[in-house]
Amino acid sequence: MTRGDRQTTPSLEALYDRYAGVIYNHCRRMLGSEADAEDALQETFMKAYNALSGFENKAGVGSWLYRIATNVCLDSLRSRRRKTLNFKDIKYLEELNTDAPGRAMAARQVLSHLIDRLDGRDLTIVVDHFITGMDQTQIAASLGISRRAVNKRLSKIRDRMAHLNALEATND
Repeated sequence: MTRGDRQTTPSLEALYDRYAGVIYNHCRRMLGSEADAEDALQETFMKAYNALSGFENKAGVGSWLYRIATNVCLDSLRSRRRKTLNFKDIKYLEELNTDAPGRAMAARQVLSHLIDRLDGRDLTIVVDHFITGMDQTQIAASLGISRRAVNKRLSKIRDRMAHLNALEATND
């Protein structure tokens, strides 16, 4: 944030007042629980507070907080991952934004399953594309890579999921 020519660091209270609702809703969609979303919201702002002095306003404060919240939620999902998950298609991730509890639960299970199988950047691309609805250009800008690279990664992720689906089907 700038005031004139000087860079100023926003206060944690100002950040919380402006972004807490959006961050909470994002965490609730990812985690499927109000209590877990509250915990993730608090952890997000604690991490933001600890990193505030080193914040560089490259992508904007909202994007920075959103990224922290996404990582907090992914860490939470990793810690409670399920060993016996059934997933059929990566497209279920789009159901995280639905109000239908069964579909949203299936989507969270797919996400939990993917956490074990994708590296950090691919997982970020999956979350940004399927959960937050960002297009490939927006994802590329937030990650500092080309749109083509995002497209290739999404294609490889879909291929990998199709392969895992085929393996799972033969094991049933």
